Amino acid sequence: MPIAEVIAALDDPRATERHDAGAAHVLLCGKSRIRQRMDVAALPGPLRIRVREAAAARGYELPRWAELLLRKA
Repeated sequence: MPIAEVIAALDDPRATERHDAGAAHVLLCGKSRIRQRMDVAALPGPLRIRVREAAAARGYELPRWAELLLRKA
């Protein structure tokens, strides 16, 4: 799934915490995305905050690079 689609889904007014948690899992956990770091860096500031909070709520252990990128919101 292209990052533009992830961003559009999170920007949708119908998006819920489940969407945020799903994005956190897809973008931050494991190495399922070829351009994982670039995808996270492409998130607009408010979405970075939501994804960071969703990851924290789920207890995801984030790699150092993800923590640094998500704090630049």
